[in-house]
Amino acid sequence: MADEFRDKLQELHNSFVVCIEPLKQVDAERHKCLLEKIDQYEKGTESCYQNRLQCEIKNRELQEINRIRSQVVMEVSHELKAPISSAISLIKVVSQGYVEDEERQKDLLNRSIKRLDELLSLVRDMLDLSRTTLYPEELSKEEWDIVLLAQEIAEENRHFADDYVVSLSVDAQAYSMPVFANRAMIRRVIENLVSNGIKYNKPGGKVIIGLEKQDDGVLVSVYDTGQGMTEEEKEKLFELFYRGSKSKRDSREGTGLGLSLVKGIIEAHDTELIVESKPDEGSSFSFILHSPQ
Repeated sequence: MADEFRDKLQELHNSFVVCIEPLKQVDAERHKCLLEKIDQYEKGTESCYQNRLQCEIKNRELQEINRIRSQVVMEVSHELKAPISSAISLIKVVSQGYVEDEERQKDLLNRSIKRLDELLSLVRDMLDLSRTTLYPEELSKEEWDIVLLAQEIAEENRHFADDYVVSLSVDAQAYSMPVFANRAMIRRVIENLVSNGIKYNKPGGKVIIGLEKQDDGVLVSVYDTGQGMTEEEKEKLFELFYRGSKSKRDSREGTGLGLSLVKGIIEAHDTELIVESKPDEGSSFSFILHSPQ
């Protein structure tokens, strides 16, 4: 009797297991589906968060672009206004007969021409800066000798350096170093750095154009023993129309776009401008020009 009862109980248990197994499978599938839905929800939430974050970043970038554009327009207008107003005033003095002496008239006209030349230089720098920044791929490049260019620039600026009692020299590792770059634009870069090195130097100081061979090209450096810069001035160095505190006090000529243009030209050549400077010790500007392939 006990065995028969045990057999019946086992049979009932087996039947229950058979009946419950499909339900367990359905429950597992539902659980799996629920987990998939939760995962999709979490991924969707994360995607929405990332999209919102990207939108916020883009919005801030657009706001910054608009701020910079407004600032540039204001600064450009200010920079253009000064030479134009000065030239007009000088020309009016002559044209309206306020000055009868011919020598005095020539002096005023020459001063107005000088102001207009400054304006032309500013416009040229602005156009070149825009081209190199917006269309770097259109910068034509060819093979040429950087040593010859450095020697040309040094010779052309010799008298200018003498006026400031500054020595100007070229220190090249070899007689010839071919590079692949835009010669006219690199000339603008070196001329600007040499000019600054001379103007903001000390009597008896030095400006050296250094050329050193590297594995991937030629390291070009312009070193001076001039006034140097503070860390704060270095951070602002490439801002549009920025002039250091010493250059403002000295009222030396310049559009204020030179170093912005220098940086734009160097970056258009797929390389980097490295600046090292210490107050009252001098500055060094260096970059690598790639070798011809």
